[in-house]
Amino acid sequence: MKILILSLCTRDLPEMYEISFANKSRYAARHGYDFHCYRDLIDPSRVPTWNRVPMLEKEIAEHGWDWIFWSDADSLVMNPEIKLESLVDPAFDLIVAKESDLINLGNFFVRGSPWSKYFLPFWYGQTDFINHGGKEQSALYFLMRENEEVRSHIKIAPGRLFNSYGSPRNVDNWFPFIDNDYEKGDFVIHFPGLGGELMKIRLKVMREAASRIDWG
Repeated sequence: MKILILSLCTRDLPEMYEISFANKSRYAARHGYDFHCYRDLIDPSRVPTWNRVPMLEKEIAEHGWDWIFWSDADSLVMNPEIKLESLVDPAFDLIVAKESDLINLGNFFVRGSPWSKYFLPFWYGQTDFINHGGKEQSALYFLMRENEEVRSHIKIAPGRLFNSYGSPRNVDNWFPFIDNDYEKGDFVIHFPGLGGELMKIRLKVMREAASRIDWG
């Protein structure tokens, strides 16, 4: 099975790139996966998160991956014993993480199937959501809600399966961030929504989390 771990970390975030690249590279090498981290946007007219979609489309078209695991740069593999093969489901083409009553695309799977090749540009074509608060995430959720055929191809997995949340609050045992709080043994920890003045705290907590990984 050909599996790619794919990420994006723009050049204005060198410290996050350093932490995330080292983590995912080591995990990929451990299990024989390929790993690629884009540093530049394919479509600078859209925000970085929207660029996930054409990046996935490009990788499937050019390399024919069986599965791609998209993992945001603000995420870290915390349990390197877990293999991606144990998380995918060939009955579906996208596998996304549940977040309360919605979804989160910080970490998700795309199968390199004919349906995915059709769907990714269709998803990117939802231009009404270019400047929407949830961007590509809201576009996908809208398509899932309104189109039963789309919904039948997408599996919503428990958030903690591959998208557990960490923040300075719950990592330091302050109070919960949301219903997918990271617990020891979870596969991935994700630190969303800590920008601006909180970026230094975000990087500090990411470094602390990376130092606690047991690589065996």
